[in-house]
Amino acid sequence: LTVLSVLLVTAAFGQDNISSASVSSKTSRVNDQPLHRINFYVVNKPKKLDIYSRLVIVRAKHRASTRKEKFIVIVASSTNEVKKKTIENLQKRNALIGSLWFDSHGRYKNGYSSFIIGNEEFSYKTIHDTSNTKNLQALANYCDENTRIAIGSCYGGATYEKPAYGNKPASRMNGDSLIIGLANVLPGATVYGTEGWVMTKPGIFASHT
Repeated sequence: LTVLSVLLVTAAFGQDNISSASVSSKTSRVNDQPLHRINFYVVNKPKKLDIYSRLVIVRAKHRASTRKEKFIVIVASSTNEVKKKTIENLQKRNALIGSLWFDSHGRYKNGYSSFIIGNEEFSYKTIHDTSNTKNLQALANYCDENTRIAIGSCYGGATYEKPAYGNKPASRMNGDSLIIGLANVLPGATVYGTEGWVMTKPGIFASHT
């Protein structure tokens, strides 16, 4: 299944199973209709020499340079940085979020679904804590029923039970709880996550809307 053509890129990511959730928003834009929407690709600032990650960032920024009014890459080390850069670009263009992809590694060995921005980990354990999500919550006013949010980490939407291994007991991944929690943080938007791996392929960002 090729997914997320409605998100940042067309046919750029392939996944087997996708889960999604949305929560109704009370925000109304009838009298303040934005001129357009912006698609965001949020990626962690590399902490070490990771050639592959840096190459993806270079490709994304190159594509963004030709789509400045539609596609923006945010390289960040915290959700506060994501918040500031996202809102700055939205306000500058009087726009709403069209799509927002959180690019992150999943941590299957932990036994639960998650995505990470800098040193901040979001999972079913933390997504309901407003002190952890306040920076993401600040983006809610720029989301509506046409906004798409993607948890771009492996196993980000996993609902199955991770088998027991060694001294570690079996544990449910709770990706559905993470998706629903993020949908509550950003009401109105539809949130997506995958049961399995998130795979990239050559030509990523080659075309998108």
